[in-house]
Amino acid sequence: MPMLAAALLSTIFVAEPSALPLRKLRLYETGVGYFERRGNVGPREDLSLPLPASHLDDALKSLVILEATGSVKVRGIDFDSSVSQDMARAMAGLPLEGEGPLAYRDLLQSLKGSRVQVQTDEGKVRGRFIDLEGPFYPPAPKHTDAPADPDVPAAAALRGEPHYTLILLDDDDALQRLETDRVSAVKVLDERTAARLDVAATALSDQAARQSTALEVQVGSAGRLGLGYVSEAAVWRTTYRVVMEGAEAGQLQAWALVHNDTDEDWDGVLVELANGRPSSFLHPLAAPRYAERELVAPPDGLTTVPQLANRTVDGLHGAGMGETFGLGNIGLIGHGSGGGGTGYGVIGLGTLAAESGGVSLGDLAELAQANGAESGALFLYRVADPIDLRAHHSALLPIVQQSVEVEPITFFAPEHGEGLSAARLVNSTAQTLPPGTVSFFAEGGFVGEAMLDRLKPAERRFVPYGFELDVELQRSRHPRGERVTVLRWREGSIVESYVLESEITLRLHNRSGRSRRVYVALDVPRRADLTGDGAVELDYDLANDTPLAATRVDPGAEVEHTLHARELMSRTHEDPRLSTLVELSARNGVPEAQREILTRSIELLRRALKLDEEIQRAHAQIDLLERDLSRIRKDLSALGDAGSRSTARNRLTRDLLGKEAKIDTLRAQNTAHEAEARTARRRAWGGLEDLDTWTPPTEATAP
Repeated sequence: MPMLAAALLSTIFVAEPSALPLRKLRLYETGVGYFERRGNVGPREDLSLPLPASHLDDALKSLVILEATGSVKVRGIDFDSSVSQDMARAMAGLPLEGEGPLAYRDLLQSLKGSRVQVQTDEGKVRGRFIDLEGPFYPPAPKHTDAPADPDVPAAAALRGEPHYTLILLDDDDALQRLETDRVSAVKVLDERTAARLDVAATALSDQAARQSTALEVQVGSAGRLGLGYVSEAAVWRTTYRVVMEGAEAGQLQAWALVHNDTDEDWDGVLVELANGRPSSFLHPLAAPRYAERELVAPPDGLTTVPQLANRTVDGLHGAGMGETFGLGNIGLIGHGSGGGGTGYGVIGLGTLAAESGGVSLGDLAELAQANGAESGALFLYRVADPIDLRAHHSALLPIVQQSVEVEPITFFAPEHGEGLSAARLVNSTAQTLPPGTVSFFAEGGFVGEAMLDRLKPAERRFVPYGFELDVELQRSRHPRGERVTVLRWREGSIVESYVLESEITLRLHNRSGRSRRVYVALDVPRRADLTGDGAVELDYDLANDTPLAATRVDPGAEVEHTLHARELMSRTHEDPRLSTLVELSARNGVPEAQREILTRSIELLRRALKLDEEIQRAHAQIDLLERDLSRIRKDLSALGDAGSRSTARNRLTRDLLGKEAKIDTLRAQNTAHEAEARTARRRAWGGLEDLDTWTPPTEATAP
């Protein structure tokens, strides 16, 4: 059976056109490569651009003519059509459902109606393939415990491999029945059927995307031709070596790792490595696309099979007009594909003066010596000499060998108490250095390695590569006071901006026998003022957005340095109370105009609280009066209507009326007080919105 299936899917091989030589290759960080091919062509010569089938769409959307000297003209670009798996199945008459491997029966079924040549044990039979019967299984072995159910896999295994019966109408118009267990090959004689099977075999193969294809360039006359196109390529990567030679000098070596993952050898190819990220996306172009059309159904009662296709009118009449059969198959298959894109954004850093009452502290990032700048979208590294690289091989290529500014240091990160061996590295080359691994060498050997992120010209990094065991650090921080700069009302909360003043103490002990340059990262925000004693230099790590204190510690020495920081801070008071306003109004530095706003709100809230107390006292009096009324009503009920008791009745009645009047007065008073308290609270919290209307005075008007 496997031999027969292979014969059904055999491919016709033809001579391939010659490949236009690859002369230049530019690799990008986005996973694509720009391939440039140039060469002399003869008259009416067909050339090819070899590439995997999966790269065909990239080449089609980017192919460009770079050179056409003499009378060379490109008449067209020819390539094998790319079809979807569903389309391939439909073209070859194979089952549309399922993504599994093609079954032997499926392949035979697809040949119905085609002319074939069947090789049997007795010889060759030519004819038209009419139908397929089966599967048939050999008799089950006797004396077995095989399951009775033929659908059970174990039962099928015991029954053995199935065979089929081919029904052919041979060239002598005779029907023949051929058992497939006596058939060694089936040859398709219809060229169109064979071509469709070949397309299906290619599209449905697991290796379809990796199979080689070719863009065939048809030229009409002799001359020189140059073509370029973009195709997927392995990302090139960088790895560095830094040899530290002194206090602030060293050598930088950069190597590029490139991969030839194509099926073509690179012979004398000029390689360029682009340090940049041009946009590139996937877009389907090669495969045909079909538009969906509206299906308009025929009138009711019409079928796709004639009534007299397999019976007579008498037969229909005798069967009570029989049954009508409708057989049809309308398939709508659509494929779409989206593209990918890459975007980049920039974070802007502004001053905090707008939310800090006009206080604008320093920008510690200005301590950095250089920020670096790029002069274009791409930096190119050109390998000095053309390279030879076999297919599916890789190479490590030198791209930089240059002196750089590098200083060995001890580095303390904000969150770690242990020191790190590190290097202060400045990119003194004219190129942006891509990210990659970096190995450091000093004192005749390897000292550590790290990862280097993208580094622009003149930009610098503090790169830790190991642990420092001989330098110890103790640091402490003590607040020295706060000063409020501004208050803001934010949707029911008060945001308090203030300047925090603190003192930072650094105690360093160098236990080694040589002098150490030490950098300590400080837990201080970028927008701050920072001062230190004369022995401390202030610096800034742009990569980690962290200020640094740098000093030199002699062998065996202990030193202590004190730094003073002023930081712009903020805190939010959610759902503030009267106590919150009282506390804020007493804070040092609150602008006088905002303090007055707080004071007005405090007075209103205190008035509301006083009214609440009066309301509570009135409620207590009302409760006492209502108890008295209950007692008086009981006494009046006990007196009855006796005339001798009229004096007592009159006294109780006067008392009853007086207390009822008092209750009415207290209730009216509470109603007024509650309204006044609500108004006071509304004015108090509403007045806090005036905090946002206050603006800090300018320098000209500031006292």
